[in-house]
Amino acid sequence: NCNYALQLGHKHKFVLVGIDGKDINDGNKLILAIVWQMMRYYTLKILSSLTEEGKIAKDNEIVAWCNGKLSGAGKQSKFSSFKDQSIANSLPIIDLIDAISPGCINYDLVTKSSTEEE
Repeated sequence: NCNYALQLGHKHKFVLVGIDGKDINDGNKLILAIVWQMMRYYTLKILSSLTEEGKIAKDNEIVAWCNGKLSGAGKQSKFSSFKDQSIANSLPIIDLIDAISPGCINYDLVTKSSTEEE
């Protein structure tokens, strides 16, 4: 089953260099790369189902949509790409969740830190 999962990953053009079925079975850290790619693939499929043309949205289109939601909800957070360091602390993502579903985030429980140690 683990090797079959990798075959499916290759079919969907996942980057699976140096990963084999045994890594999945053993719980090797490399499987985090697979899980991330699966989540990204699933999210892009959902987003493409929401477009009129049904085509997969590009990263810059997703970022623009996120920033539009953030700004429309009066949030100060924004980011320029998925590699932007401003999302490293997850605050823009938390704000995005709250922008989509207002009031679902209890900001009293959110730590606003600038360093990894905080």
